Amino acid sequence: MFRLLCVLIGVSLSTSSLAQTSVSDGFAGWCNIPAGGGPSELTLQGYVTEEGGCSFSNPTQIRGMDALLFDTTCSGDGWVLPDFRTMISTVDEFDDKRAFMMTDGSVVELMACGFQ
Repeated sequence: MFRLLCVLIGVSLSTSSLAQTSVSDGFAGWCNIPAGGGPSELTLQGYVTEEGGCSFSNPTQIRGMDALLFDTTCSGDGWVLPDFRTMISTVDEFDDKRAFMMTDGSVVELMACGFQ
């Protein structure tokens, strides 16, 4: 469970000056920053961390939102988590496009890849 938290906990940073695409365009430019690890760019297939990775399958567009819902499988060297659902959504807020990754009990704000 600790590793799941490490994978899902991110750093909240603003992306105000960076142009981003929508989640349905493949999350181009969005990264997850797990606790204690470097950035990992999201794709429609999933993402990789220093200790493992998560794969996305069965994408479902959420009607009326710029969001996709996935079945998610995460594993690493010697560990596997039970499958769970992940929703990734972008929000336009006062000319600032932000992205979030949500699971049952977790919300992580994604950051723009390359943002220092």
